[in-house]
Amino acid sequence: PYTTLFRSYRITPMAEVECDAVNFEELAKQALAAEDANKQQKLLEQACDLYNGDFLPYLSGYEWVVTTQVRLKRLFDRCIKQLLEIYSLQNDFDKMYEVSHKANTIYPYDGWQSYEMKALIEQGKTKAALKLYEDTETLMFEELGISVSSDITEQLDRLGAQIKNNTDMISEVKKNLDTSKED
Repeated sequence: PYTTLFRSYRITPMAEVECDAVNFEELAKQALAAEDANKQQKLLEQACDLYNGDFLPYLSGYEWVVTTQVRLKRLFDRCIKQLLEIYSLQNDFDKMYEVSHKANTIYPYDGWQSYEMKALIEQGKTKAALKLYEDTETLMFEELGISVSSDITEQLDRLGAQIKNNTDMISEVKKNLDTSKED
């Protein structure tokens, strides 16, 4: 004979419950409404640290879950974009890379690579920036059948200009060395 035991659970009224999605949403809304730049940056950083991808991805069949996923992702996008703009103004390309890389890892089709590339270029990491471009181009074409966005192409142009400038500088140094040898 097979018997089933049913158990019921309930939360006591005094129990504290914490939810990362709720915490993220509260921090993000506070950050976007903050008028003090330093406070806004700190709140944006905290909110972005909390976000790790879609809300309850294994329950995406439920309408309430999808609605929540979309709302939280839009909020994440706004927070990340604002934080990346702050880092750009501060010329903090280490943090810009870190945050854009996280966003790119979570949502690789959303174009965060342009910020990631900008950070790598500004850090002088031309090989890594070129590899990121090539990987992005492959991903977009193979997965979606589209070419990279104009923002990423713009970064490639900047990378090309930087490489050309470096090549021109190297040629100039070589000329100077050759001239000093003759002297």
